[in-house]
Amino acid sequence: MCGRYTYKLTWAEIVSLYRLTLPDEEPPGLKPSYNVAPTHVMPIIRPAGNGRELVMAGWGLVPFWLKPEQLGKQPYSTINARAETIRTTPTYREPFKTKRCLVPATGSYEWQKLDAKKKRPIHMCAKATPFALAGVYDVWKGDGGRAITSFAIVTTDAAPSVAQYHNRMPVVLDDSQFDDWMRGTPDQAAALMMPYAGAIEAWEVPAEVGNVRNNRPELMERVGLGLGAAASYLSGRHQPVVQKKTAKTATAMVATTATATATRTASVRTRSIAQSPWVLRIIGRPTLPVTSWWLQVRYGPRRPAWRRRAALPNNDATSIRTI
Repeated sequence: MCGRYTYKLTWAEIVSLYRLTLPDEEPPGLKPSYNVAPTHVMPIIRPAGNGRELVMAGWGLVPFWLKPEQLGKQPYSTINARAETIRTTPTYREPFKTKRCLVPATGSYEWQKLDAKKKRPIHMCAKATPFALAGVYDVWKGDGGRAITSFAIVTTDAAPSVAQYHNRMPVVLDDSQFDDWMRGTPDQAAALMMPYAGAIEAWEVPAEVGNVRNNRPELMERVGLGLGAAASYLSGRHQPVVQKKTAKTATAMVATTATATATRTASVRTRSIAQSPWVLRIIGRPTLPVTSWWLQVRYGPRRPAWRRRAALPNNDATSIRTI
């Protein structure tokens, strides 16, 4: 299925990429979305004379025959229309004949099942430019008031390159297929409802995408990658390139950590000695930091070792010489 997708095109980009002829101006409410969810109002493209028109529609198809009292309580989800049954299902069979549309998108999300309780979200996008998701739409006028335009995304079996993530995916259309989908015969359109054969890029994204209230660019960022390596899955070559930590790298990291720890420890010991009562009684409260070297030269020889040992932090007689 397809339960989330992304749309981050500007008005200028969508007009150019999809060769729109209508409307003349950007419609109200058109804006990028990084986590499109069911019921959201999003753009679709449909035929208009000899051109193409963009209209805003709700995701989740409301069939024209639905009674007004059923509007808020449909018995099943209508966000996806399965390619295998779209020509026979009552909700979709009429729209499929005459109301096929393009759903502009920049990618879609699927959740890969890892075990019985754990899933991870994956963002997938076709490498073609432009591409669109195949959709069907309908217009509901059941209460005699304002018409409601809504749509569903057509889904099919997953392409081999992304089948490891989910067994379904949206029907993806290239530029050369747009008119055949929107204006062709039902048989011509049915021939396009196949797993996408082009290159698809996929990567893991943050789990926050699962909450529909989250909608920001960071939701599309790659996660789970080692040392900045890119996870690019192209036409079946979907093994992430992760840099392994060699023994030399690990040794260097340990050495760096040890040096930093020693530096912090020395700093703490220096402050402890500089603020200890026996130092303050001799020189008063210092206005500048007192270095361990100065303490060692100025005050080290003046006390027997057993007295210096008692005054130092942690009873460490070597502290003042090893700071």
